[in-house]
Amino acid sequence: MGIVRRQSIINLGVNGFGAALGLFNKIFLMVWWLDFSQIGLIELLISYMVLGAQFSQIGAPRIVIRFLPYFDLDDDRRRAFYNFVFLIFVVGIGLAFLLFNLIMPWVVEKGMSKSPLFSEHYLYIFPLLVAFAGYNCLSAFYNVKLNSVLPVFLHQVVWRLSITVLLVLHYLEVLTFDQFLIGFVASHFIMPVVLLWKLEGRVKGIWDGKFPVLKGRIRKILLNFGSYSALSGISHLLLTKMDIIMVGWLLGESEAAPYGIGFALAIYVGLIGKSSLGISLGLVSTHMKNKAYDKVDQLYKKHSLNNLLGSFLLLILLWAGIESLVEYEPDKYGPAKWVGIWLGVSALINTSVYLCRPILSNSTQFRLDLILGFLMIFVGIFFNLWLIPIYGVTGAAIATCCVFIIVNIVGMIILWAKFKIQPFTVATLKTVILGLAVLGLSLIVPRLEQPFVDLIVRSFCVLVVYGGLVYALGISPDLNQLIKSQYQKVSRTLLSKK
Repeated sequence: MGIVRRQSIINLGVNGFGAALGLFNKIFLMVWWLDFSQIGLIELLISYMVLGAQFSQIGAPRIVIRFLPYFDLDDDRRRAFYNFVFLIFVVGIGLAFLLFNLIMPWVVEKGMSKSPLFSEHYLYIFPLLVAFAGYNCLSAFYNVKLNSVLPVFLHQVVWRLSITVLLVLHYLEVLTFDQFLIGFVASHFIMPVVLLWKLEGRVKGIWDGKFPVLKGRIRKILLNFGSYSALSGISHLLLTKMDIIMVGWLLGESEAAPYGIGFALAIYVGLIGKSSLGISLGLVSTHMKNKAYDKVDQLYKKHSLNNLLGSFLLLILLWAGIESLVEYEPDKYGPAKWVGIWLGVSALINTSVYLCRPILSNSTQFRLDLILGFLMIFVGIFFNLWLIPIYGVTGAAIATCCVFIIVNIVGMIILWAKFKIQPFTVATLKTVILGLAVLGLSLIVPRLEQPFVDLIVRSFCVLVVYGGLVYALGISPDLNQLIKSQYQKVSRTLLSKK
């Protein structure tokens, strides 16, 4: 668990900085310097990019995570596997290009009459999905190699900094909005280019002109798994992106902006889970390969508890932050308030059982993950069509929360029935009770006159009370051990200087 803890801490720091930078870009720079239609356009481009990338990958990232340990034994087998994944990527991009040209003109014509900017710029979706699909495929190799820091750093820091620079140049009128969009698309290619360059350096002879191939039976197994994984992944992303796409479809691109702002605020709540997910996937893949279900169960419980502890704290801080923003600029941030809160609750629920679907997809029961995915699609469409016309953008966020509750319950039932694996312990209940109590206290304490002064004071008090109680109650032995070890290191350092 040492490498998981170490890289999780590094990734948490990188993700924290990247999330802060992304939040600053979206809820301040974009809100101040772009209008809601332009922000909505960017949100819709990103949503279609993510869905298109998932389709074009044909399950390649999950193939890498699941099967690379089997081929990572000698150079020839490794190169044959890399070549196969590269071929999948090329074929997937070709299929995506054909479907893009068949489907998107119809989507623009039939469903985007309320989104004129999207109708003018939808062609940017294809280069965006190529870049993002490349990044996802290459990141999978790094995750299996237990080196997830570089992909996270490129995405969370390098890419987000490039967006900051582009926004500043647009504000200074160095770039028009159309030129900003071109730069926005180009910035996505930084990540896959750097990862490919570094991967070539790690794998000796990957570009030596040889092209070993896998046997037909092995190719069939990999393609079968990849096809199921691709459909499952698309279904999961349809849930997370379906809401904003349906908001754009039903309400227009300008209404997608408040949803994007709320999403940017709520993304913090899932920060803990994302920080440890990449490295945990590699361990899940290895343990499931060896049928070490007891180790998977142990990993799942620790992963779930630590995620829940951190995510509940972030949800409380999110709630306080949204209230301060609304007081500061009610017209700009008011429509995003309940979107952010509902999406924050959704992230808390999902983060607490984050490894459920990865465990299923890396097991012999991976087809059940596909069934879960389709359940997510149908339930998500139902709730969005029902709630968006009633509650607007907030209805989309409520729909996401409902879907996460239903699908995660079903997924946990399947895991327990098939492998006797489940994420919860007595410490889980203690965490929920503690989190609700601190959240309640934060909401009933009177607010200070100055919104941002109130935010700083309230956040500090929440950190002290929540963190102190978590440590005092010993809810997470891993966390207490980490705090004690760091305290001892600091103490030894200070004593040695004396």
